[in-house]
Amino acid sequence: MTIESKWARWLVLIAAFTFSVTGSAAVSFEDAFERHSAVMLLIDPSSGKIIEANTAASEFYGYPISTLQGMAIQQINTLTPEQVAEERIRAQKEGRNYFIFRHRSADNQERTVEVHSIPIEQNNRKLLFSIISDISDIRDRNQDLWHYQEQLEEMVAIQTEELRSKTQLIIYTMGISIVVLIALLIMLMIANSRSRDSRKRAEEQEATLDTIFNNITDAIIYTDRNRNIVTANRSAKAIFGYSDEEFNGASAAILYASTDDYIQQGVLRFSPEAEPHTDLYEITYQRRTGETFLGETMGSVIKNPAGEALGFIGVIRDITERKDIEEDLRRAASVFGNASEGIIITSADGTILDVNDAYTTITGYSRDEAVGHDSTILKSGFHDESFYQAMWERLQQNGHWEGEILNRHKNGHTYIEQLSINAVVNEKGETQSYIGLFYDITPQKEHEKQLQHIAHYDALTELPNRLLFSDRLQQGMLHADRQGDHLAVVYIDLDGFKEINDHYGHDIGDKLLIEMARRMRRELREGDTIARLGGDEFVAVFSDLGTPDSCKPLLDRILQSISDGVKINGKLLNVTASLGVTFYPGNESEPDQLLRQADQAMYQAKLQNKNGYHIFDPVQDLYLKGRHERIERLQQALHNNEFVLYYQPKVNMRTDEIIGAEALIRWQHPEKGMLPPAVFLPDIEDHALDIELGNWVINNALQQLSIWQAQGLDIQVSVNVSAQQLQTEDFPQQLRILLNHHPAVDPHSLELEILESSALQDLQHVSELMSACSELGVRFALDDFGTGYSSLTYLRTLPVSVLKIDRTFVNDMLNHAEDMTIIKGVMGLAQAFQRELVAEGVETPAQGQALLQLGCEIAQGYGIAHPMPAADIAEWSQRWQPPATWKSTVTDRELIDLAAED
Repeated sequence: MTIESKWARWLVLIAAFTFSVTGSAAVSFEDAFERHSAVMLLIDPSSGKIIEANTAASEFYGYPISTLQGMAIQQINTLTPEQVAEERIRAQKEGRNYFIFRHRSADNQERTVEVHSIPIEQNNRKLLFSIISDISDIRDRNQDLWHYQEQLEEMVAIQTEELRSKTQLIIYTMGISIVVLIALLIMLMIANSRSRDSRKRAEEQEATLDTIFNNITDAIIYTDRNRNIVTANRSAKAIFGYSDEEFNGASAAILYASTDDYIQQGVLRFSPEAEPHTDLYEITYQRRTGETFLGETMGSVIKNPAGEALGFIGVIRDITERKDIEEDLRRAASVFGNASEGIIITSADGTILDVNDAYTTITGYSRDEAVGHDSTILKSGFHDESFYQAMWERLQQNGHWEGEILNRHKNGHTYIEQLSINAVVNEKGETQSYIGLFYDITPQKEHEKQLQHIAHYDALTELPNRLLFSDRLQQGMLHADRQGDHLAVVYIDLDGFKEINDHYGHDIGDKLLIEMARRMRRELREGDTIARLGGDEFVAVFSDLGTPDSCKPLLDRILQSISDGVKINGKLLNVTASLGVTFYPGNESEPDQLLRQADQAMYQAKLQNKNGYHIFDPVQDLYLKGRHERIERLQQALHNNEFVLYYQPKVNMRTDEIIGAEALIRWQHPEKGMLPPAVFLPDIEDHALDIELGNWVINNALQQLSIWQAQGLDIQVSVNVSAQQLQTEDFPQQLRILLNHHPAVDPHSLELEILESSALQDLQHVSELMSACSELGVRFALDDFGTGYSSLTYLRTLPVSVLKIDRTFVNDMLNHAEDMTIIKGVMGLAQAFQRELVAEGVETPAQGQALLQLGCEIAQGYGIAHPMPAADIAEWSQRWQPPATWKSTVTDRELIDLAAED
């Protein structure tokens, strides 16, 4: 594990402890999260959304922190969910507490990273705390380690010899100094005891002694029997920082850093039992400034013939620098012996001089088996002589070589190593030896190979994935350009797979996908490619086509191979396929555009009863491109609050009571003015914007209801709901949220209208969703009743309270007997199923009178009121008066009753 990954693991544990104890990030952790150079993310595990990112993450990925906080980790990780799952299983098997992924930065650069993650709880929210380490530059770090090791090894060789020489010189010099000084002192004492005639000779000897005494670089200090300083040489004064006046007569205690050391030396040297001898020892001294240093001391007590101590002479050398060098050497030796990388030192001719323990672990050869042999004992035989020749030429030219090499273990198996070799030269620039640092990267290479496979192949079917397919498509296009041929891009989607997957489970579904992949691959020619894009979607490239039509037999074979039944776990399963085909050269020249064309053609094949293929149509493509642009403009309009709601009143024609109003959306276009829904709603059919806009309408209608209720206007508002919005799984939950945002509004005041002609695939499921909404208090109306093909089925299945007669029947009821008959039939159904009835499109008093005569009292239309802004409803309600003929109209039922009375 790298230094960074070890650090990351400890930081993860520290962070986890902080969260678990405090329940929120401590200030110190927030500082570490924000300011540390490690890349850190907080991720929502349920959605993969990045909640927080630090500055290092922003710099690493190239996105602003605000952008990262809105992204999902899937937008950064280039692996598919299946590949991520495989990596997690692999990490568990290998005992790793981290995962290796491929992350893409904003500049589209991919990097291999280690991801350490732990679950934490922050503000009662479960998150993943992740630290990401870039391991792409591991070779650079190993190179840095090599250069450091090279310097240490060179230091070992040079300074060991230097230390050995200096130590011998110290002992020799200090020994000579002691002997000379003792001899001179004895001579001095003898000279002083002689007659006055010998004084001149004694003075000459004293001058010689003084010259020797003051030119020795080590400190020499002589004390009397009371351990007071009698004399000290020039070096002693320089080393300790005292003058002659401060030294003379002073206690030797001023030299010691520790009083205990001073006392102990006195006992050892001046006790009656102490034997006169010269020894070498180390002790800590103190300068006049208070600074301490380690001194190596050679000293001896001087005694007279009677055995009485006369004094002590000591030679002291400051060995602080030497100790530092020794410590460096010990560290160097420790690095050499304990390094996890193998280290080999050879002579200039390649003979092995030394190896470390890691060398033995990696190669299998012991130190005794390696030292003295040629370094070629590790040759695997997979590299020819030219390889090694180029290596040595590079070493001779640059003094360095680095690369990957295949070597052989003692037991015979081969391994891949990352090797760095540096030449060690003397002062003349001559190569003295070579030092090699290497480590076994076989597991890493295997893992890289696995990652490459994961990155380019589908985990389930072993087919190429989208990334590898894109590369092969580009190669195929270049080949077609060179050969002047055509290629076909075929988008393949299985028909009926979802139903099998839902009914029998994912295990059966996966086995079916594997079998379909095997069959399609079997039908391809050499040079063709088929890939899995995900789910039950595949894409193929047919190369070397003389003409576009020459691919049709291939298409037929693929359709046939898929439609043949397959038996899985004793169950006979049948699926078909819809194929979309586009050609190159053609209208487009980019791989992504070709894939989009094939996808669009496949969609058309789905609409053509499936189990077939459709060739891309550029005219249809042009329409879809325009639709995409229009949808983008509508999304912008929603964001800019360009939509408004108009309201068309709904009244009781007999009593003039205002029952409610229907909310109708309008687009207040900045350039085109007010646009009706028929201009823009068809573009968002089957698009996510349809649901978003539908929720906007409901929310604004509820907001308007709360305003009207505050003004004392108690009416009901009906809102149109599309089939797509109604069939969304979470529609009841979304409706509950919207109602909760307007607690003052009675849910019974909201009526949801669905078109009787809506494409509701699963009526039972839709009925359950509507029932869940009804439990919230809202009502449903069936709009445009009579225009669809499932009227009775809808009435029997769906929990609707109101039927709305379509305006087309009302408009022609006075001129066409068939329309009048339909209206009577609808009224009969409403009465039979106990549903309320509303007539749409009332434009004339005569139409209203006819409806009243039939017994239909609730209506809306231009004859009552045009759709108007919400602000105009209150004023209109005060001046609204129905035609006088409506109040006096007698219904058919009333006429029958009168006739019966007569």
